[in-house]
Amino acid sequence: MTYRLLVILGIVTLLTSASSYQPECVVLVKALSGTYEGGCKKGLAHGTGKAAGTDTYEGDFRKGLPHGKGTYTWNNGDYFTGEFKKGKKDGPGELLKRRKDMDDLKLTGYWLEDEYIGASRYPYKVNEKSISISRVSFNRINSEELYIDFKFSRRGKPITASSFEINGSFGVIETQTDYAKTVRVYEYPLKGEIRFQVPSNVARFTTTSDPIDGFVEFEISQAGR
Repeated sequence: MTYRLLVILGIVTLLTSASSYQPECVVLVKALSGTYEGGCKKGLAHGTGKAAGTDTYEGDFRKGLPHGKGTYTWNNGDYFTGEFKKGKKDGPGELLKRRKDMDDLKLTGYWLEDEYIGASRYPYKVNEKSISISRVSFNRINSEELYIDFKFSRRGKPITASSFEINGSFGVIETQTDYAKTVRVYEYPLKGEIRFQVPSNVARFTTTSDPIDGFVEFEISQAGR
C-alpha cells in the first residue's frame, strides 16, 4: 500500500476596510497545478471543478484531489473517464490511449489504486467449491511475478494436501511440498480448477478415515503473484 504525506499550509486571510482577500484554491496534483475553477473548501479544491496544468481534469474533487466521477486528460491526448479516489483511478471507467500510426487503444473495466484489474469489479472469484472447503481467500503479494501459491490449512494450521491436480489456463507446477503448491502462470486473466485430497476430519465430514476430496473452480483477472 502506498502512503502519501499530505501537508496543509495555513493561509492567513487579511481583512481591510475596503475588501477581503480570498485564499487561492489549491489542487494537490502537481500536473494539474495551474488554473482552477470550481468548489473550494478550506483552501483546497472541493466539489465540482476544473483544473488545468500540464494535464487537465474536470469533475469531482475532495480535499484538493480528484475524488468521485471525472475526466482526466494527459498532455499527450490520452484520457480516462470514470471514478477516482484520493487522486487515483479507482472504480469503473474507460481509458483511451493515443497511438501513432495505429488505432487508439481503448480499455474498459475496473481500476484499483491506479491499476487496471480487468473487466470485472472483483479480481478474484470462486465459481464453485466442494463442501469440504469452508473458506477460500486470495491475497496478492506483488504485481511483478506471475505465480499462484496454493496453501492449505485447517483451523488455522497447515494441513497436508496430496493428489494435487490443476486444470485450465494455467502454466506448470514449479514446486510443491506437503502443505503448499506453487504454479507458474503463463497469462492473465485465467480460469481454472484444482483438485486435491486432505486427511480425514472424522468429527466434521465423514465416519471413516478415508481422505477427503477437495475441489475449487475460480477466476483471477488481476495479474501478479
